[in-house]
Amino acid sequence: EVDGGISHTDTLPVVIVKDPFSWMESMCRHPYSVSWRHTRVHCPNLVTDHANEVAGIHAQGSPEKAVAVTVRYNKSNSTHHTSLAALWNDWYGAYYEAPWPRLIVRYEDLLFYPEFIVTKACQCAGGKIMFENFKFTTNSDKAHEVSSGMKNAILKYGTAANRVAQFTGQDKSYAVEHLSRDLMAGFNYSYP
Repeated sequence: EVDGGISHTDTLPVVIVKDPFSWMESMCRHPYSVSWRHTRVHCPNLVTDHANEVAGIHAQGSPEKAVAVTVRYNKSNSTHHTSLAALWNDWYGAYYEAPWPRLIVRYEDLLFYPEFIVTKACQCAGGKIMFENFKFTTNSDKAHEVSSGMKNAILKYGTAANRVAQFTGQDKSYAVEHLSRDLMAGFNYSYP
């Protein structure tokens, strides 16, 4: 299809994928257009527990007590997923299995090896880095109040324990069981 006069065959989509455990934890702070029942105490809330039941959060029709997720792209377009883990599988799986050329970059590689990754991405798209000195921005440019600057992001994402710090045992077990093994292996992510 042509959008704005540009055919999708004339573009190279670049997708940034994030470790699913870190991604789910960050969705608790910034859910964007994703909605699901959770509390500040229990997030990512992949499965309900007794505290959820007391708070009125119930898994609707799920034998595994998974908490359903909805993504609202606009008033007339939304998608439904069995859990936040399923959303990660569905979203990144669609890019991973896409029949067209695309570049998928791990967020963690971009964070820890930015000059190497950006140089390779430019080369992949047929370009080259135009500046000899790679400049790092250490503060966040995001409008979020609790965004991480580069230093904080390295401390946060460079510590394995932080990946599942907010997960209950049930949430962690559910994620390990339901995250796509193909995607985890394909993106070289490990299970906790």
